[in-house]
Amino acid sequence: MKKSIVLFLFFLTVPFLFADEITDLLDKAKMQYSNNETEALIKSIDTIKEKLKKKDSNYSSLDAQEVSLNRLKVTPEKYVNKPLKVRGVAISSSGFDKLKYYNNDKEYGVVVTNIEQNEIFYNLLDEGKIVFVMDDSLVDILLDEIPVGYSYYFNIWTEPVYKYSYYSSSYSPERICYIAKIIKLEAVEYNRYSGAVTDTGEFFEN
Repeated sequence: MKKSIVLFLFFLTVPFLFADEITDLLDKAKMQYSNNETEALIKSIDTIKEKLKKKDSNYSSLDAQEVSLNRLKVTPEKYVNKPLKVRGVAISSSGFDKLKYYNNDKEYGVVVTNIEQNEIFYNLLDEGKIVFVMDDSLVDILLDEIPVGYSYYFNIWTEPVYKYSYYSSSYSPERICYIAKIIKLEAVEYNRYSGAVTDTGEFFEN
């Protein structure tokens, strides 16, 4: 156990890879290791790992391909293996649900509409269509933010889109749809009269 912890800390000490916050956490973890504070050390390592995962998702979002909902509606297959950024979508407090025939219990399907709310991507698997999903932890964050009966407006980033096979029953043929997992959102302000969409710089992510 101690050997693996030492190796973990060693590989995290390369200075050009980490921001000041990570460096401070590493220093704290090293002190805990020296003092044999095993339980505290494990918690510190878990914190570092989570921050590194967020950092990785931020880097990947820089490479995301910006695309409109309309294109995703018409040709979802063109975006397989590509992370996406979609500007100006609406998400409702009632738009989250578990997906039937889907094998990830920690993810919810998300109803996503365009900002005018007249083009809908439903939270269900539908052959040949794209469906947006979200981790339950991010759903919890949004449910605390969005009042019941309201929709909020966002720019969204996704992991690379992937092809998903499912069967609606034991007798049905194999069906294919496309999954886009939302990993980050930026709140935007939408002026219904002018149609202007303004980024706020307020981000939500796991």
